[in-house]
Amino acid sequence: MSSRRPTTTLPIEECPAVAAYVEAEEVLQAHIKTNPEFYETLRALVEDRNAKLEAADKEIRPTLNSCGPFHLDKVAQKIDAEKLYEEVGLEEFQKLGGYKETVVDYRVDRARFLAVVERGDVPDEVKEVVLKVQPAYKAPKPYTLP
Repeated sequence: MSSRRPTTTLPIEECPAVAAYVEAEEVLQAHIKTNPEFYETLRALVEDRNAKLEAADKEIRPTLNSCGPFHLDKVAQKIDAEKLYEEVGLEEFQKLGGYKETVVDYRVDRARFLAVVERGDVPDEVKEVVLKVQPAYKAPKPYTLP
Protein backbone atom coordinates (compact mmCIF):
# COMPACT_ATOMS: atom_id res chain seq x y z
CA MET A 1 0.00 0.00 0.00
CA SER A 2 1.62 3.22 -1.15
CA SER A 3 1.10 6.53 0.63
CA ARG A 4 0.37 8.07 -2.76
CA ARG A 5 -2.99 7.18 -4.24
CA PRO A 6 -3.92 7.86 -7.84
CA THR A 7 -6.70 10.40 -8.05
CA THR A 8 -9.60 10.57 -10.44
CA THR A 9 -11.27 13.77 -11.50
CA LEU A 10 -14.97 13.07 -11.58
CA PRO A 11 -17.32 14.83 -13.96
CA ILE A 12 -19.18 17.62 -12.17
CA GLU A 13 -22.51 15.96 -12.97
CA GLU A 14 -21.56 13.02 -10.73
CA CYS A 15 -21.27 15.24 -7.67
CA PRO A 16 -24.54 17.13 -7.15
CA ALA A 17 -23.17 19.36 -4.38
CA VAL A 18 -20.18 20.36 -6.53
CA ALA A 19 -22.47 21.02 -9.51
CA ALA A 20 -24.66 23.22 -7.28
CA TYR A 21 -21.59 25.13 -6.05
CA VAL A 22 -20.31 25.69 -9.62
CA GLU A 23 -23.71 26.98 -10.66
CA ALA A 24 -23.90 29.31 -7.64
CA GLU A 25 -20.38 30.60 -8.39
CA GLU A 26 -21.35 31.32 -12.00
CA VAL A 27 -24.50 33.18 -10.89
CA LEU A 28 -22.47 35.21 -8.37
CA GLN A 29 -19.76 36.09 -10.90
CA ALA A 30 -22.40 37.09 -13.48
CA HIS A 31 -24.06 39.33 -10.88
CA ILE A 32 -20.72 40.91 -10.00
CA LYS A 33 -19.99 41.46 -13.69
CA THR A 34 -23.34 43.22 -14.23
CA ASN A 35 -22.95 45.38 -11.08
CA PRO A 36 -19.24 46.26 -10.96
CA GLU A 37 -19.64 49.67 -9.31
CA PHE A 38 -21.61 48.23 -6.41
CA TYR A 39 -19.04 45.49 -5.78
CA GLU A 40 -16.09 47.86 -6.05
CA THR A 41 -17.74 50.17 -3.52
CA LEU A 42 -18.53 47.20 -1.24
CA ARG A 43 -14.95 45.88 -1.57
CA ALA A 44 -13.50 49.30 -0.67
CA LEU A 45 -15.85 49.67 2.31
CA VAL A 46 -15.03 46.17 3.60
CA GLU A 47 -11.26 46.75 3.22
CA ASP A 48 -11.55 50.07 5.10
CA ARG A 49 -13.68 48.46 7.83
CA ASN A 50 -11.27 45.54 8.24
CA ALA A 51 -8.23 47.82 8.41
CA LYS A 52 -9.94 49.92 11.11
CA LEU A 53 -11.04 46.77 12.95
CA GLU A 54 -7.43 45.55 13.06
CA ALA A 55 -6.16 48.96 14.25
CA ALA A 56 -8.85 49.20 16.94
CA ASP A 57 -8.12 45.67 18.13
CA LYS A 58 -4.40 46.45 18.40
CA GLU A 59 -5.18 49.62 20.35
CA ILE A 60 -7.70 48.22 22.84
CA ARG A 61 -6.12 44.85 23.70
CA PRO A 62 -3.10 46.20 25.63
CA THR A 63 -5.40 48.37 27.79
CA LEU A 64 -7.20 45.30 29.25
CA ASN A 65 -10.49 47.22 28.97
CA SER A 66 -13.73 46.91 27.04
CA CYS A 67 -14.68 49.62 24.59
CA GLY A 68 -17.63 49.74 22.15
CA PRO A 69 -17.99 46.37 20.43
CA PHE A 70 -14.70 45.09 21.94
CA HIS A 71 -15.54 43.21 25.13
CA LEU A 72 -12.87 41.88 27.46
CA ASP A 73 -14.17 38.47 28.54
CA LYS A 74 -11.45 37.46 30.97
CA VAL A 75 -7.80 37.92 31.82
CA ALA A 76 -5.76 34.79 32.45
CA GLN A 77 -2.47 34.92 34.29
CA LYS A 78 0.12 32.60 32.76
CA ILE A 79 3.21 31.37 34.56
CA ASP A 80 6.30 30.55 32.51
CA ALA A 81 7.60 27.58 34.51
CA GLU A 82 10.80 27.27 32.49
CA LYS A 83 11.73 30.91 33.09
CA LEU A 84 10.89 30.60 36.78
CA TYR A 85 13.24 27.61 37.01
CA GLU A 86 15.98 29.54 35.19
CA GLU A 87 15.54 32.53 37.53
CA VAL A 88 15.48 30.78 40.91
CA GLY A 89 17.11 27.37 40.45
CA LEU A 90 15.75 23.87 41.13
CA GLU A 91 15.43 24.00 44.93
CA GLU A 92 13.54 27.30 45.06
CA PHE A 93 11.52 26.30 41.99
CA GLN A 94 10.26 23.22 43.83
CA LYS A 95 9.52 25.26 46.99
CA LEU A 96 7.39 27.59 44.84
CA GLY A 97 5.31 24.67 43.55
CA GLY A 98 7.33 23.84 40.47
CA TYR A 99 7.87 20.30 39.24
CA LYS A 100 9.18 18.53 36.15
CA GLU A 101 7.21 16.12 33.99
CA THR A 102 8.43 13.62 31.48
CA VAL A 103 6.17 13.41 28.46
CA VAL A 104 6.31 10.34 26.26
CA ASP A 105 5.97 11.17 22.58
CA TYR A 106 5.79 8.16 20.25
CA ARG A 107 7.11 8.75 16.74
CA VAL A 108 7.52 6.51 13.68
CA ASP A 109 9.93 6.74 10.78
CA ARG A 110 7.25 7.08 8.11
CA ALA A 111 9.28 5.80 5.15
CA ARG A 112 10.57 2.79 7.07
CA PHE A 113 7.14 1.86 8.42
CA LEU A 114 5.47 2.14 5.01
CA ALA A 115 8.22 -0.01 3.50
CA VAL A 116 7.49 -2.71 6.11
CA VAL A 117 3.78 -2.41 5.31
CA GLU A 118 4.55 -2.79 1.58
CA ARG A 119 6.46 -6.00 2.31
CA GLY A 120 3.38 -7.36 4.07
CA ASP A 121 5.09 -7.64 7.47
CA VAL A 122 2.38 -5.71 9.34
CA PRO A 123 -0.83 -7.62 10.16
CA ASP A 124 -4.01 -6.32 8.54
CA GLU A 125 -5.67 -5.66 11.90
CA VAL A 126 -2.74 -3.44 12.92
CA LYS A 127 -2.74 -1.60 9.58
CA GLU A 128 -6.47 -1.02 9.94
CA VAL A 129 -5.98 0.67 13.31
CA VAL A 130 -2.83 2.72 12.65
CA LEU A 131 -3.06 3.80 9.00
CA LYS A 132 -5.47 6.64 8.33
CA VAL A 133 -6.16 8.31 4.99
CA GLN A 134 -6.19 12.08 5.29
CA PRO A 135 -7.02 13.67 1.96
CA ALA A 136 -5.82 17.24 1.48
CA TYR A 137 -8.02 19.17 -0.89
CA LYS A 138 -7.50 22.54 -2.45
CA ALA A 139 -10.98 24.01 -2.49
CA PRO A 140 -12.43 27.45 -3.11
CA LYS A 141 -12.63 29.68 -0.05
CA PRO A 142 -16.02 30.92 1.11
CA TYR A 143 -16.96 34.52 0.47
CA THR A 144 -17.45 36.56 3.60
CA LEU A 145 -19.51 39.67 3.85
CA PRO A 146 -20.06 41.83 6.93
